[in-house]
This record gives sequence, C-alpha cells and structure tokens, in this order.
Amino acid sequence: MQSAGDNVTARKFAYFLPLFLLLSACSAHNPLNIKSTTTGTPVNAKHAAHGRQVWITADRLPPTVEYEVIERIDVGSSTYGSSEKVDKMLADRARAVGADAVIEVSHWWQPSGWAWAAPHGAGQAVKLKSPDSVSFEGQSGRFL
Repeated sequence: MQSAGDNVTARKFAYFLPLFLLLSACSAHNPLNIKSTTTGTPVNAKHAAHGRQVWITADRLPPTVEYEVIERIDVGSSTYGSSEKVDKMLADRARAVGADAVIEVSHWWQPSGWAWAAPHGAGQAVKLKSPDSVSFEGQSGRFL
C-alpha cells in the first residue's frame, strides 16, 4: 500500500522531470545531447563566410589590435575526444560566421551523450579590422 508521501514524491517527479528535460535541451553543453553541437550567440553584424585559417587562442589579443566581436561560440562533443576536436569545431564555426580568430578559448570535459568525459569549449569569434597588419608571432595559439 502506498503512503501519502509516496504519492507526493511521484507527483513531484512527474512534474520536474519534463521541466528538467525541456530546460536542459537549450544548450550545447547539455549532458543529454547525443550528437556534437555548435551554437553561437551573435553579437554584431554578419560577415561573409570564408575558407581561410583561423587563429585559436586562450588569450586576448594585444591592446593594439583592433577587432569586432562577432559572436560567442559554444561547442560540445557527444563522444570522447581532445581539446583539438573542440578547437576544430570552434574554427569551423568561426569560418562560417566570417571571423578571423577565436579568442579567450576555454576547454573542459563533462558527461554528454555517449561519454562520461566529452570535450566542450567556448570562445569569442572576432573579425580583425586590419588582418594583414596583425602578426601572431610570439603569441600562444595556433592556426586551424
């Protein structure tokens, strides 16, 4: 025989589970994702996509470099992998939105889809005002 407490617990569970699933579906970093995802939060005007290499760095650009932030990029894999996988996803998205670099990149691992520790990352996609005048020599980062 069920007690009154069991009924209340079952009703709470039946109420909160759909709410949890609905809210958790709104993120590239959702642990329930079963496929790799890339999302962007646009900040400024659109630029033409390109096929050039993109500079990926955890650092900020030097203060002398003028740039425009295009969007914040969030990526998440649903399988095991490395930070290299995340960087490639960031670079692909940056090219799609016309960015020359992704700065302030961060990496982390979390449960997602089919993995207990899937790589995830985020960064700021930026368009350089004068890309030909910028030298990345001596800075940490790489072109992808």
